[in-house]
Amino acid sequence: MLSSIPSDFYKALTDAGYCSTNALVPEPLCKDLLEELLLIETKDVLSPAGTGRGADYTIDPTVRRDKILWLNGGTKAQHQFLKLMQDLRLQINRNLFLGLSSYEAHFAHYGPGDFYKLHRDSFVGAANRVLSTVLYLNPEWQRGDGGVLRIYDRDGKQIIEELEPKFATMVIFLSEEIWHEVSPAKKPRRSVAGWFRINTGLDPLLAPV
Repeated sequence: MLSSIPSDFYKALTDAGYCSTNALVPEPLCKDLLEELLLIETKDVLSPAGTGRGADYTIDPTVRRDKILWLNGGTKAQHQFLKLMQDLRLQINRNLFLGLSSYEAHFAHYGPGDFYKLHRDSFVGAANRVLSTVLYLNPEWQRGDGGVLRIYDRDGKQIIEELEPKFATMVIFLSEEIWHEVSPAKKPRRSVAGWFRINTGLDPLLAPV
């Protein structure tokens, strides 16, 4: 169950379009997700992530270099996390009336030197991703380790904040409006990236990642 939502959570999403908090996902669950991802990495089943959709879908290492594996709820940790996000979806709908209908997520692994260049998570005018989430799984992350999430202004021209991928921190932002990038990591960087969607009839498999 979702415990408590910070009092400034909804105001930050409404005013700035993004927020960062360590109050949503319990640390024991984050530890379980990290252990699962570490095990997954030993099995070599992560796949290079791509961008675009449909005929425009490409895997371009000059744009992004992370590797991913989609969550299917098949483990205890995944099930608990997805249930928590569904609880959060209902809370957001009650307070912000966004009409969010579903949630999906994948593990993401950035190796040393990996990055993701400036982008948005949803296509303007064809958006079914409304809110993006990133849960960080990096114990003892230091500023010099790189891999920061850079949040830009609404024009995508100026950096307004750099957020370190610290353990159990979740960043949530408006998918269609917030320009962002991941700076090159200097050591393995792990997270769970996800999206709250609305039902537009668009095939989620054809949406940008």
